[in-house]
Order: sequence, then structure tokens, then C-alpha cells
Amino acid sequence: MMNAGETPSKRSRIERMMNYQVMSQFCLLFGLCMLSAVLGGVYYGRPNTFQDLFIVKYQTSSGRSAPLYGFLTFWTSLILYQTVVPISLYVSIEAVKGFQAYFISQDIDMYYAPLDRRCTPKSWNLSDDLGQVEYIFSDKTGTLTQNVMEFRQCSIRGRVYGEIVGDDEPGKAADLRRQMDAKLEQVCDYPYPYRQGQTTTFLDTAIHDDLHADSAQAHAVYDFFTVLALCHNVISHTPDPARPHVVEYKAQSPDEAALVATARDVGFAFLRRDRERVICSFLGLEQTYQLLATLEFTSARKRMSVIVRREDGRIMLLCKGADSVILERIRGNQDSLRQATLDDLELFANHGLRTLCLGYRFLSEAEYMQWRVGFDQAMASLDDREAEVERVSDAIERELELIGGTAIEDKLQDGVPETIAQLALAGIKLWVLTGDKTETAINIGYSCNLLNSDMQLIVVKAESQEATREQLEKALREFGDYHGDLSYSGGGGGAMAGVAPKS
Repeated sequence: MMNAGETPSKRSRIERMMNYQVMSQFCLLFGLCMLSAVLGGVYYGRPNTFQDLFIVKYQTSSGRSAPLYGFLTFWTSLILYQTVVPISLYVSIEAVKGFQAYFISQDIDMYYAPLDRRCTPKSWNLSDDLGQVEYIFSDKTGTLTQNVMEFRQCSIRGRVYGEIVGDDEPGKAADLRRQMDAKLEQVCDYPYPYRQGQTTTFLDTAIHDDLHADSAQAHAVYDFFTVLALCHNVISHTPDPARPHVVEYKAQSPDEAALVATARDVGFAFLRRDRERVICSFLGLEQTYQLLATLEFTSARKRMSVIVRREDGRIMLLCKGADSVILERIRGNQDSLRQATLDDLELFANHGLRTLCLGYRFLSEAEYMQWRVGFDQAMASLDDREAEVERVSDAIERELELIGGTAIEDKLQDGVPETIAQLALAGIKLWVLTGDKTETAINIGYSCNLLNSDMQLIVVKAESQEATREQLEKALREFGDYHGDLSYSGGGGGAMAGVAPKS
């Protein structure tokens, strides 16, 4: 129903202006030709006047024929006055468009040096097409950002790890990497072969200090990176058979690859999958886990879990996902840890980092076997299979032990803030879609010039259509008198376009 309206014209403003001018000139030409025809017929019909010397007589059976002469005069005038219609204007405009396309292809500011590629217009009408753009709807990840995920910080048992080192501090980053190499060697009692210290983005020597100590924090760090090393769908491979300790990861999501790569560089390397076994190297000791079940990540679930059996026979459920989903599934008596983790995740989000929460729980053999029966039945269900699997998965993903959270950075692409600023100056409205936390989205909005300090920021958080309508109407009452763009106009293009007022 929303798409049942009239399709808007895609003609450019200059095309509409040219069409109007040409039609006007055609009307003028028709008027001149008609006037010449009428006057010619009138004068031709008068005997013994000066036209006898200049006008050829068209004799008929009834004598002079003024209508015939007027008819011929109309077409004669059409040929004489045809230059009034600017037909050459179309040719001139097309030539101008061709030159504009050429200048676009030669623009040095649109040359991309890393790929040695310049802008290549595919149409001469490119300048017209660009001039018609009024709204831009853009995804954030991979469009505004580079889609290159870098693990920056984490919160484990209420303590934050990870130093933010800028790109303009290569010496400090190199020094921290050397220190982490040395401390990891102390923890393992020999050089850890799987660490790729030259490329790691997680920099903090305190992580290995805590691992080396025999404390509750050391166990929490161990469990944290165990979850990162096991709870994923990453595929490992060795690019160079001559260097078997160089393990790379491929994943559908770059976030997942970044998490597993960071666990490897800290000392918890995922090596390979062998049917239902997962082989890892934790601080230099090779360990094998039996993979019992994988509960896949979906946009509705917002989490992923795996169930594994350790070498000592104990069964563990490892879970990672959005904080809003994980925190409501943790067991009781963790209020202080929950609040500390929430504060840390909010701090990460305010810095524009993408966050996840991690948790785990131990399962008894009887509990797992009972759940497995229901899970197998749900997987074999022919009716509403996804809902059945979600129901069974939700039942086991409860009473989790909260470990902490991760913070991943996805840097903006070069020139994004400047480009968005120029689009705003051109009057183009930009909408960015993202699945990040509200704080992360706001921070990214400011960093890419989508938001600025002169704007009135309105945050709408609702879980139903009615609640969303109420919050929008409240915003309109508070700010509508001062910001005309927010006021409702039925059928218009305002912020409330298409939202009918309550009756």
C-alpha cells in the first residue's frame, strides 16, 4: 500500500526546464505561422493592391483562393521561422554533459591511489543523476567503515584490559608487543609459536601478569579466552606448510575472526576441527574438546552457543552475544559483576567500539542427555522447525556465569567525515542503518559528521509500534515548534511522513 502512490519523475531539473522552453517556443512558432497565414489570406483576397506585384496568383474555377494561399503561407512560415525552436540546445546540453563526465574521470580528488583507479562515469547523464539525489540510505559496517575488525579492549571479571594506542604511536605499540611476547614466554616457559605479535591489536601486558598468578582473576582470564577460542564457526588454515605454526582464520563475520585471532595471540590458539573434535593449544598445552552441539547465531537470537566436553569429561556450554541478551540469562548473585561489566561496556560503546558479552555454565550428564532428546526432535521437526529449535536452545542457555565483554573497533574509511559534511552542504539527507548499541551509534555519528553539536539529539527506544508512536509524538511536542522539519505533514516528506495521527 505504501508503494501504491504515483511514481515520481526521474527527469532532471535541467531536462524539465528544457522541455518547458521548447514547448513554449513551439507554441510561439505555431502562433507566428497562424498569424502569417491569416494575414496572407486576407491580403491575398483583396484585389488591386500591392500584393499583385509580388504574390503569385493561384487561380481556381471560382477565381482567387485565399484559403489555399493561407494554407501554403502557414507551411512556408513554418520553414522560415523554424530557427525559433532551439533544437541545437539539446545537442549543446549533451556536449556539456560529455565534457562534465570527462572532467569527473580526470578529477585528481576522485583518484584512488591504493588500487590505481580513477572515477569512471558509465553515463553522460551522471551529473544530472547526481543532482537528483535527495536522500541516501547507507549501511555502516563495510560502507562507512573499513569492515576490518580490530580487537581493542575487554572487560574480565570487572577489570578492563587493553590500551588504546593511536596509529601515530608506532613506537609505543611495538614496545608493548615486545613486552607481551616476553611475558607470554614466561607464562608458557618457552616461546609460544602461534602468537603473531607483529599484527596483534590487543595491547596490554597486564593480561599475562594475571595469567601467571594463581588467583581468581587468572581463572577468569583463562575461562574468558577459552570461550573465545571455542565458541565460533571459524575455519583455520595454514597458508605455508613450511611454517605450520602460522595459523590464519576465515569466518563469515570479521568480528568472529578478530576474536579468535586475539585469543590465539594471547596464548589460546584454536588449531583445527577434526570431525567432532576441536583441537586447541592453551598456553602451550594442546587440548582436545569434543563438540557436542552448536546453537547458531541469528539476528533474532543475537547470540551463539556451543556445548563441548572437556578432556576431564565435564560438559560446558559456552555462549557469546549481545549484552541485552546475555545479561538477562546469567544466574543470580552476580549483581556487582553485572553492573561493573555494564559500566565497562558503556565505556567501550562511548568510544565507538562494538561490544559482546561472554558467559558459560557447566551441565550435568543427565541434564545434557535430557536436553539433547528435545533438541534432536526440534531439529527433525517439519512444522515450524526454527521456532522449535529456538525454544529448546533458550531452555539450556540459562543460569550462565558471566565472564566479561569484548570491544572491537571498526575504523571509518578514509574521507568519510569530509564526504558526509559535503553531502550535508549539498542539502542531501543521510540515513545510516546499524545494529550497534545506541551509545556506539551516537559516537560513530559524531565521528563521521553525521551528527554535530548544533543538532537536537532525540533517542527513541521502544519495543512496539505503539510505544514508538508515543515517543515520536512526545518528541514532536517538545521540539516540533522549534524544528519545522519534525512537524507532521500528511503525505509530505517530513520525519512523520506516512504516520497517521491517532484518532
